[in-house]
Amino acid sequence: MRLGGSPGKEEKVRKYILLCALMLGFTALASPGGVIFILDASNSMNISFQGMPRIQWAKDALGELVMELPDEMPFGLVVFGHRIPKDREPESCRDVELALEMGVHGADVRAEIVQWVQGLKAQGKTPLAYALEFAAGKASPPCRIALITDGMETCGGDPVGVARDLAAGGCVVDVVGLAVKPEEEDALRELAVAGGGRFWRVEELGSLLATLREVLATPATTAPPVPPMLACYNVDPEVVKLLLAHLPYPVSDPMWCVILRFL
Repeated sequence: MRLGGSPGKEEKVRKYILLCALMLGFTALASPGGVIFILDASNSMNISFQGMPRIQWAKDALGELVMELPDEMPFGLVVFGHRIPKDREPESCRDVELALEMGVHGADVRAEIVQWVQGLKAQGKTPLAYALEFAAGKASPPCRIALITDGMETCGGDPVGVARDLAAGGCVVDVVGLAVKPEEEDALRELAVAGGGRFWRVEELGSLLATLREVLATPATTAPPVPPMLACYNVDPEVVKLLLAHLPYPVSDPMWCVILRFL
């Protein structure tokens, strides 16, 4: 049966029905919007600022934020620089750890991670590029990364290029800079723009908690584009974006080949 005698309209309805079926079938697996934090625990975070080390400002603010996040909000935590001193290269440039996997966490788990964060020792290098790649690998798109740092890449990576690739794959990167110098601010702002997110400069570290609240309350500046590896299929880009937003598969998953070819 044709709808209104229009083959084009009939095709759109077919796609819509299939899309609804897919979404219903995978609702239990799909992840609602959330954020994965990256905490900089590099050696420079020991620098005292306004009477307290930067790392302590970050620990306290992040701890308060974690305890007040909505119960249903998924979040995770990645930390770098906390296990291997900066003079131990190249090991320190790979010192990135998933402290809390992405997901919905109850009060007990939140309290445990806050206590764990308070025990961190800032001592390593600043592998921003690697940390971004690592964090994005722990969350399915669309995802959001909130990087809390006091400086630039010190391991020779290309965090701007990585952020650009992540945005193309459906993962937005926001950056919070702690008492950064002008040249550091420029580099971190470029990183955030490349990642489809925003940059926040925190000069009064006592306002860090308020800034982190603002980050979560602010939507991404732009919708992530359709990844090139998925754009090659003859499927309406808006349909692809909708699927990316509701299905749990990373863009590299072969399942996308099955889904988009069927469409």
